[in-house]
Amino acid sequence: MKFWLSIVLIIAVFLPSLLAEQPPSEGTGILYDKGDEEQYKEKLSRIEADTLKELKKLVGLCDKYKLQYDRKYIAEVLLALNPENEYGKELLAKVQKDKNISSLKARAAFATKLQKAREKASKKCSDLAKWCKSKKLDDAMEESIQLALKLHPHNKAARKTLGQVFLKGRGWLDKDVAKKIASGKRELDGKWRLKAQVDQLRKDWKNAWELKGEHFILKTNTSEEEGLRMLADAEELYNIFTHEFGRYLELKELSGIVINYYATKADYVANIPEGRRERFADTTGFADRTVIYMRKEPVPGTVSDLHGILRHEITHIFCFNRLVGGTSAGISNRPNYWLVEGIAVFMEPGAKKLAPGVYELGLPSKRKRDISRIAAGNFMPLSKFTTGGFSAGAESYAQAYALTHYLFTAESGKYRVRLFRLIQFVHSGKDDNDSFEKELGIKPSELDNKLREHCSKLMR
Repeated sequence: MKFWLSIVLIIAVFLPSLLAEQPPSEGTGILYDKGDEEQYKEKLSRIEADTLKELKKLVGLCDKYKLQYDRKYIAEVLLALNPENEYGKELLAKVQKDKNISSLKARAAFATKLQKAREKASKKCSDLAKWCKSKKLDDAMEESIQLALKLHPHNKAARKTLGQVFLKGRGWLDKDVAKKIASGKRELDGKWRLKAQVDQLRKDWKNAWELKGEHFILKTNTSEEEGLRMLADAEELYNIFTHEFGRYLELKELSGIVINYYATKADYVANIPEGRRERFADTTGFADRTVIYMRKEPVPGTVSDLHGILRHEITHIFCFNRLVGGTSAGISNRPNYWLVEGIAVFMEPGAKKLAPGVYELGLPSKRKRDISRIAAGNFMPLSKFTTGGFSAGAESYAQAYALTHYLFTAESGKYRVRLFRLIQFVHSGKDDNDSFEKELGIKPSELDNKLREHCSKLMR
C-alpha cells in the first residue's frame, strides 16, 4: 500500500513540470524547438541585408546611366523580402517616369545584373526552406518557398518542394497532372480522358477550351496547344507593354481580357455581335472593348499572320483601356487616327528580348514590304497624312508603321518621349490638325525627306 502511495505522490509532484517542459506544437501537431524560430528570423534578416548590400551597387549603376525609372525594380526586390524595408520604400517613393531616352544597352546591362541578384536571393530563400523543413518549421518553410518564387518564378528547388515539374508550353504543374498530360490524357468535366476524344468534343464551340492566364481568358475550338501558344503570346505582350510604355506613361492594370479564337469562319461569324457582324464578317479579327474575336480559317486569297493580328488587336485594347480608360467615340475620324493604327502595326512583329524586361520594338526586318514602299517614295505628304489622310488601304498602314518607327527610333530616340504623350493624347480623342506639331515640336512637312532616308537605311 505504501509503495503505491509513493508512486502517486511522485506523479503528483513531477507531472506538472514535465508537461510544462513540452515544446509547443504548430497546427500540424509536429513538434519543434522554439529557438529555431528565432534562428529562422535571423537567417531571413541576413538574406535581406546581403541582398540590400548587393542592390545598392545597382542603384549606383542607375545613377551612372540615368536609369531613374529602373530604381523601381530594385525596390520591388527589397519589398518582396520585407514589405517594411525602409530603403526599398524610399527608393520607390523617388521613382519617376523617364523624361529622356534610356540606352537599351545600359538598360539590358542593368536588367541582367538585377536578374542575377534576384536569382541569388531566391536560391538563399529556397535553401532556407530546406533548413526549415529539417527543423519541422512548416509555416516558415512555406513562407520561404513563396519568397523564393516571388523573386524567381523558375526556381527549380522551390518548385520541386511544391511537387511541381515544368512542362513545355504549359509552365509549372503538379507532378501528377503533368504525368497525365504527358501520357496523352486531357481533363474534361472533371474527368481525365484520351486526348483524341477530348479534342473531338472541343471542336464544338459550346465545349470550347477555356484557358486562363494572369490577364487573359482564351476560348478556342482549335487545339489546346494552339490556344496555349496564343495565350502565352498575349501575356508576353502585356509584359512588354508594361515595361516599355510604363517607363513613360501611367498605365492602368487590366485583367479578364477575353480572346475568342474560332476554328472556322462559320463559328466566327455566328458569334460576332449583331451590330458588328456586317462590318467584320469578312475579316480575320477585331477588338470590341476588351474582347477580341479571331478566326483561324483565313480570308480567301490572303495569308494571315495570326499572332501578328493578335498583337495588333491587343495593342488597341491596351492603348484605349490602359492609357485613357476606354474607347473614344468617333476616334477613326480624328486627324491623327494614323497613330492609332500606326502603334498597333508597330507592335505586330512582336519584340526582341534583350534582357529581362528590356525589349527592342518595331522589328523592321519583319516589315520589309512596308519599309521598301516608303523608301521608294510611295507615300502621302505627311502634312496631309497627319491631318486626316489615313485610309484603310495597305499604303496607309505601311506609312503609319514607317512614321511610327521613325518617331520611336530615329535620331537616338529624339522624339520618343513626346511620341508617347501624343499616343495617349490621340487615343483620348482630343487631337486636332495641329497636334502633331504641338506635341512633337516639328512640322510634318519637315519630315518627308527624313522618313524616306530612314527607310532607305533600314533596307540596307
